[in-house]
Amino acid sequence: MAASNVTIRPLRADERAEWEPLWKGYQAFYKVVIPDQTTAVTWARLHDPAEAMGVLGAYMNGRLCGIVHYLFHRSCWTVGDYCYLQDLFVAEGARN
Repeated sequence: MAASNVTIRPLRADERAEWEPLWKGYQAFYKVVIPDQTTAVTWARLHDPAEAMGVLGAYMNGRLCGIVHYLFHRSCWTVGDYCYLQDLFVAEGARN
């Protein structure tokens, strides 16, 4: 996969159907099951401008193949916030 073939952008609220298989794949990798209610709340938070968290997607040839959830938080070491990459997952066929 050449880097020039990859586009990174925020996921839109109407892209949950594309996001959810990657989210489930992330859970399977870590051998956890996150309840559907928590997934619904998470998706809503990722798109709420009042929340300090968001979601980016990696698209290859227009297809979502990777996700990252991130959040900004305060730090005792800096005046500005830190960006924490929380959940990072790439579809198996797009790895390497």
